[in-house]
Amino acid sequence: MELEFGPDDEERFFVARDELLERFEWWLVAQGRSVDLRADAELVLGFKWSYLDGHLGRWRTTDLDELLLELYPRKVVADRELAELTVPAVAGLLEFLDEQGLLAPGSDPLPVLLARLEALRGPFLEALGDPSRHGLGKSLFGAMMADGVDLDDDAAVGGWVEAFNAGPREERDRVLGPAMAQMAAASEGRRRLRPVTIAPVVELEQAAREAPAMVRFARFVDHVTTPRKLTEKGNLKLADARELVELLELDDRLDETIGERTFTTRSSTELPTLDLTFRWARAARLVKVRKGELSATQAGRRLDRDVLQIAYQALHGLLELGVTAHHYRHDPYGFGWHADEVDAEVPAWLLELYEHGSLDVEAIAAETWELLLERFDLDDVPADKLAFHRSLVENAVRRILGRLEELGIVTVEDVHQVETLVGSRDGGGVVALSDLGVWAVQRMAAVHLDAPVVGTLREVPAGELLRQATDMAEDAASAELDAWVAQRDVVDAAAELVDALPAAGEVALGLAFGALLRIGAPAAPAVRTLGQDPRLSAYATVWLVDTLQIDAEDVRVDGVEGQVALLHAVLDLRGAHAVTAWLPLMLGVRSDTGRDAIAAAVEQLWRDRSEAAGEVLDAIAAVHPDKPVAKAARKALFKLRSAGL
Repeated sequence: MELEFGPDDEERFFVARDELLERFEWWLVAQGRSVDLRADAELVLGFKWSYLDGHLGRWRTTDLDELLLELYPRKVVADRELAELTVPAVAGLLEFLDEQGLLAPGSDPLPVLLARLEALRGPFLEALGDPSRHGLGKSLFGAMMADGVDLDDDAAVGGWVEAFNAGPREERDRVLGPAMAQMAAASEGRRRLRPVTIAPVVELEQAAREAPAMVRFARFVDHVTTPRKLTEKGNLKLADARELVELLELDDRLDETIGERTFTTRSSTELPTLDLTFRWARAARLVKVRKGELSATQAGRRLDRDVLQIAYQALHGLLELGVTAHHYRHDPYGFGWHADEVDAEVPAWLLELYEHGSLDVEAIAAETWELLLERFDLDDVPADKLAFHRSLVENAVRRILGRLEELGIVTVEDVHQVETLVGSRDGGGVVALSDLGVWAVQRMAAVHLDAPVVGTLREVPAGELLRQATDMAEDAASAELDAWVAQRDVVDAAAELVDALPAAGEVALGLAFGALLRIGAPAAPAVRTLGQDPRLSAYATVWLVDTLQIDAEDVRVDGVEGQVALLHAVLDLRGAHAVTAWLPLMLGVRSDTGRDAIAAAVEQLWRDRSEAAGEVLDAIAAVHPDKPVAKAARKALFKLRSAGL
């Protein structure tokens, strides 16, 4: 039974899914189990095809983690009673596949899968109820249901969405959560993000575990494993504050002495880094307050075991809290008028970093200031005061990036000191997403946008790589091949790709030679072996010229069959305009003085009587700048089609 399907195999997938579900239902009856488990099995198979690897019979523990801790919480609306059927349904499906001989090679052993499912039972139910894991659709549908909207009534749903979008920002934040609402706003006008490679989980977990903010969270959570009383205003007591400043190795100063005067610390809110850590941990749901006591949540206690999810929650928590808003929590002079606006821009910065790799810190600050000038009427503010407030905004940007760096989401480099009249300040700086940051932003953005991930094929043979890559968008396919090459010695990678070319289709050839071109000179020995291959030698010639391995002036081809093969390879690899540049090279003439020879040769290409000849002539007729040559191509096309091709 066929169980592996690509993204475009929709019809075949549904046929196989329905057959599998029918057999599963009969199996459930024979086992004396509830046929209600079929509904969850249908969801599971759909997720496996749409979001995982597309193989309905290949299951690993990582698939179960992704399914139950990511996809279900993000997309499925279910009450507790229905949710408790999910793990038994997945377990039953795996047992069924194993018993029927359908659990494919490459799967983890069934006992390992079932043990992992049992371990996930509690975290799964907790994740379903955690708003930070909900997708946009789930959050919206949940709000609609709470408002009594009939989800089968398109008009009612449309009216609710229109009213929601027009409603106050506070209400959107309540439904979506501030972080997701901000990401939704930042996603407007975008449809698709560039494909990215996600680092191995073990590396991401290590990065999260070593991030300074996560180290502080671990110590903070450990401190409140025994519940701690808070003040009447809900702040940390000073005794705990003194202990925590030392435990967390913070730069906050208690009872600071300046000159001969000591300023007694009266509240933990006067300790900015500690207060931020406390409120950030609450926003990340690592600690909770009940009846005036602060204690660790279940999620907080699992910080080391579920470190990636906690890091993701911490990013949500930071966006929800607002670094600038917290900095100006005591603001008697109104210097923090920009706080909410600046904090709301952070998801947009993250998306820009995701798309472009790195940004100048000063450029981010300048663009943020321009946004504020558009949104606030500051025309009457004197220039010196404007300059002062602009410096506050740049400080806010640097402060936010600093907290993101502490969480391991970004790196900030090339910062230098700038001397001013009152001392020095930070200047310059380039910020980029870390591997952990790419992972987190991709996960957050994927709720709103097409955010393709590549690198899942790094371990497969070259032939399988090319087969699966042909079903992808071109940019994703190219990135997938690059990730595959990066996993290997480049010479070995080139040799393996070349060995797979004889069985590759035209799309795969274009992708493979593109990857070989990006490898460059180290691939030359492997590519040269194609010189005697009647189908691939032309592709090899194009590659060797493009990489300067042979002189373009030495490329001369006689006979229409060879000429069509070469030009078709150029068309495949470089596009129609490149064909016009290769015509004089192929004929050994100059483009300016050899026009008649070029036109005459083009007019004879129809004699190859192949589909490739038609494609080449179409391209020349469409884009060649010399009218006689374009006319010759059209004339040859007419003859080719008159011959029945």
